[in-house]
Amino acid sequence: MKKFLKMLFFCIFISFSSFAQYSVSNKKAIKLYQKAEKYFREYKTDEAIKECEKSLEISENFVEPYLLMAQIFHEKKDVEKEIEMYRKAVKINGFFYPYTYYFLAESEYFAAKYEDAFSNFENFLNGQKDTIYRKKAQFYLKCCEFAVYSQKNPVSFVPQNLGKNINSKYDDYWVSLTADEEKMILTSNVPLDSLNLNSRQEDFYESVKKNETWLPRRNVGSPMNTTDNEGAQTLSADGKTMIFTICNKKNGFGSCDLYISFLKNQKWTTPQNLGKPVNTEFWESQPSLSADGKTLYFVSNRKNGKGGMDIWKTQLNEKNEWTNPENLGDSINTAKNEMSPFIHFDSKTLYFSSNGHIGMGGMDVYVSRKNLKNEFSIPQNLGFPINTEKDEVGFVVNLAGNFAYFSSDRIKGFGGKDIYAFELPKSLQPTPSTYVKGKVFDAETQEFLKAECFLINLKTRDTVFHSQSNENGEFLVCLPVFCEYAFQVSHPSYLFFSEHFSLPEFQDVKKHFLIKAPLAKVKIGEKIILKNVFFETDSYVLKPESQVELNKLIDFLKKNLNRKVEIGGHTDNVGSEEHNKNLSQNRANSVVNYLVKNGIDAKRLSAKGYGFSEPIAENNTTEGKALNRRTECKIIE
Repeated sequence: MKKFLKMLFFCIFISFSSFAQYSVSNKKAIKLYQKAEKYFREYKTDEAIKECEKSLEISENFVEPYLLMAQIFHEKKDVEKEIEMYRKAVKINGFFYPYTYYFLAESEYFAAKYEDAFSNFENFLNGQKDTIYRKKAQFYLKCCEFAVYSQKNPVSFVPQNLGKNINSKYDDYWVSLTADEEKMILTSNVPLDSLNLNSRQEDFYESVKKNETWLPRRNVGSPMNTTDNEGAQTLSADGKTMIFTICNKKNGFGSCDLYISFLKNQKWTTPQNLGKPVNTEFWESQPSLSADGKTLYFVSNRKNGKGGMDIWKTQLNEKNEWTNPENLGDSINTAKNEMSPFIHFDSKTLYFSSNGHIGMGGMDVYVSRKNLKNEFSIPQNLGFPINTEKDEVGFVVNLAGNFAYFSSDRIKGFGGKDIYAFELPKSLQPTPSTYVKGKVFDAETQEFLKAECFLINLKTRDTVFHSQSNENGEFLVCLPVFCEYAFQVSHPSYLFFSEHFSLPEFQDVKKHFLIKAPLAKVKIGEKIILKNVFFETDSYVLKPESQVELNKLIDFLKKNLNRKVEIGGHTDNVGSEEHNKNLSQNRANSVVNYLVKNGIDAKRLSAKGYGFSEPIAENNTTEGKALNRRTECKIIE
């Protein structure tokens, strides 16, 4: 867009100068300049520069040759020469053509000469009251203010190259991590073959971590890698699903489409086009999958956006179909480009790149967080030197939230772009998270089961994670800290499994949970411990947090109408036998009363208090006593 605007400017300028009065009257100098214009139209830029220089030897105050050379150096990406030419033009007459100060300031801004750019944007605004560029100049003034402040107040940034096991002599970029940070997928732009080193294609490479060290990467191979370009991928939290981009494929919907593949028996399935409504005749790329696999963020230039590339999201419905994509709206998207979204494992912190928000120039990385209304906040620029005048894209953050990964060629590495990691400043971190990983199986036969997994916030009662164990019974669930959760696993033919996770503020995010989830068949005598039923201390008053578990039990009883159950109350051995017997009986009664009030026939329910007569752990430790204080549900008929 910047190049297009400058070309438009010079087309207008050349047209203007062909019939208007030149800035000098020397006919020989003008003739040489006109010859330079002709060479410029013919794309003979070196010849055009020579003619401009000749005209300036004759008439050193000739503005037009400097402006023409500035445009030529812009196209050659020689920004220092471009700025030099503009500065010479404005020194002679900055208002000979209305936009000269603007384009000088813009060039200085993108070259990180922020104080100079600020001054020249002000010069432009002072000299031009009514112009289409006025709004743009006011925006860039704010950017310059921000950039100057950021350079004077840098954030901590000590990038570490991930080394030769990850990086190659080619361009390596676009990292994806599993939640446990044990697997990495990256995109690498490698030669087609050893005989064709100059022709490149994008392929996927994989590395796994062992003893805190990334092992040598390997080509993922077919069917993922083909003769097409595959890249810009997202990996599910458990590493079993990958959504990625393929461009210009014959059976595609548009220039670039999103495809999906699943890891089954250690092999990736043949990629399938996500189809409509996700893919269109436009450009869809750069996906990011939420931790529960239910929301997909991606980039598209489809219709009804805010302008340029926008970030959109789609969600899996009950039929396991992707819904019509929704634009993330004005808080995220601008009239310019937003790209490379990354939704953190906490499911509420979004990192993305943009050149439409206040920034350092090029594509900067921003962070935005969901509020209580599930709306994204005003984005925060990550600051200097994480962001510079260059493009920063492909930014991801680990589960714990303390380390970020990115690719860059601004630091000397192994060759081209390399992948780096650095410790993320505290103010830029997401909600730290950990995870629970395990297997679901039949308690009697040990056969692995595909079952529904739910993680529910006990305070808000919101389901923060809903997924399914795979064919091997494996599951991985992300747990943002500072909350208490009920974790439930259910299968139509079994009693549900219940677990409780309390993650206080001081939780060590390096700690994770490995559990087994045995499911018992729905038959007489089988029982489950309701680990998320809570009472006030030495009381039978149910705490509000118990409703999550009890509502799950209600749902189970409504789906199994021919079952009768006993609610059993159990205590530790603190206090007399009689006191604990009464306490456990009253607690069981409280649960039954809640079930009855919520639609369960009282004839299907019974309550029994066992006191401390049936301990499941030693009563001589705090942990053991906590385990013995429990509520059980047993099928009795």
